[in-house]
Amino acid sequence: MAAKPRIKKLTKRSIDAAHPMKKRYIIWDEELKGFGLRVETSGVKSLLVRYRPGGGRKAPLKQIT
Repeated sequence: MAAKPRIKKLTKRSIDAAHPMKKRYIIWDEELKGFGLRVETSGVKSLLVRYRPGGGRKAPLKQIT
């Protein structure tokens, strides 16, 4: 079973408060669809954008970090 997605407003404060866990995780922004923060087990934080270029749901999922 997949874990429940973490969704919250991404602000400087919420990004600074994100701490590493045993597994890598993503916090999705509640205002901007497809925009999120990935937190690695090492503590490295990366902003990412996930989108589908044309074709709607059938288009392959792309991700930019």
